[in-house]
Amino acid sequence: GTFPPFAPTLSNPFTGFVLPGEGAGGINIIDNSLENPTIQQINLGIQQQFGESFVLRADYLRNRGTQFIIGRTIGEVYNPVVDGPDSVVNLESSVGTQYDGLLVSFETRFNRRFHMRSSYTLSKSFNYSNDDQIPFAEGPVDPQNLELEYGPAPTDQRHRFTFNGYWEPAPRTRLSMIWTMASGVPMDILMPDGLSRIPALQRNAGDRLFHTGADLNAFLNQLNQNGGVDGTLLPLVDPSVRFSDSFQSVDIRLAREFSVGESTIVPTLEVFNLFNVTNILGVSNLNYSGFSNVLTRDSSDPADPGYLRSSNFGTPITTAGGVLGSGGARAFQLAVRIAF
Repeated sequence: GTFPPFAPTLSNPFTGFVLPGEGAGGINIIDNSLENPTIQQINLGIQQQFGESFVLRADYLRNRGTQFIIGRTIGEVYNPVVDGPDSVVNLESSVGTQYDGLLVSFETRFNRRFHMRSSYTLSKSFNYSNDDQIPFAEGPVDPQNLELEYGPAPTDQRHRFTFNGYWEPAPRTRLSMIWTMASGVPMDILMPDGLSRIPALQRNAGDRLFHTGADLNAFLNQLNQNGGVDGTLLPLVDPSVRFSDSFQSVDIRLAREFSVGESTIVPTLEVFNLFNVTNILGVSNLNYSGFSNVLTRDSSDPADPGYLRSSNFGTPITTAGGVLGSGGARAFQLAVRIAF
């Protein structure tokens, strides 16, 4: 093939544009035994009908992924492009994922004017990386021990309840509703520089290993008594700080059908997050909790008491939303459908 002049080749592997910013972006290589990821799924369910209109169903679901890709630092070389050392990251099929869920639902059937379905999910999701994009922004804490990376997924929600249904109070008029509630997601706890998590912790330990700031402070105090991290003491947080927020949203729709000649007109009013609940949630898989997760020091002076205090940790920084129906600020939508 013909390659543009800036493309890297075997004879000149360091050709290319210089990545702007501080330092090098890393050199990624593909492992010789790299394989496509595979997923195995098991689903076992049972359902029972009660009377003429009600159905109860329970399902157990397990997803197990193998040969998933992770970037592992295997060494360092001199990179003439940045005129300095650069890490070599091996993209390899060394990690996996696991999801276990119990899904229970109860619904009505065989009723044309009324239908409802309530669903509850109890689940647990684990994997090896918060950043599942290549190149990997956060490498393993210990490249020689990938098991330390196994932990809750950033989107892991242990409890989720949904109620949805519709009611036709009059002919050609339908009122629909979706009510969603969910428990909080975990949060990674990062070092003061924000570049990596505390090495002694599993991934996403917030709201999993620790449920309050006091729990985290007890761990940090013990860590500091043993010399901290590489001799550096870590700051403490507000004992009442939160790591995550529960989710709740009620969405409704009212539609009325009219006939005009041979055409049908259906004006619709929709309200999303009817009660305008503020749901703290993130938009990035690196911090999906929506709370500040970096142990930023109040002062950079080791002699100042603020050096061992992180007042900003655990403060809300983002809310859910951005798309109608995703739990953001209350929103209205008017629509008209015409069939002819």
